[in-house]
Amino acid sequence: LATLTAGGRWPLLVLDEPMAGLDAAAAADLALQIEALAASGHALALITHDMDLALRLCRRCVVVGEGTILADASTAKVMANPALLARAGLAPPVFKPVLDWFSEATP
Repeated sequence: LATLTAGGRWPLLVLDEPMAGLDAAAAADLALQIEALAASGHALALITHDMDLALRLCRRCVVVGEGTILADASTAKVMANPALLARAGLAPPVFKPVLDWFSEATP
């Protein structure tokens, strides 16, 4: 990641399952690096089946399945739709109950 981003010449960095094979410490470090890149204005696309990771790192979520785009919305909105996640073969994030509680508590 450091090599790819050192020159800053890439218009979009696509990360496909970036946490695969990493231990918890390395995954936490990489998540911080991804957050820093996004905060500095870099364009990133994260491909993952890890909905907790997507919820943490992505403001927008595009769900692909059945040969088409099933959804393109805020990540929180996508994660709040269990039928959509099931249709795409994705498990809801572990934090789904917290999202449900928050949406019920917010007027």
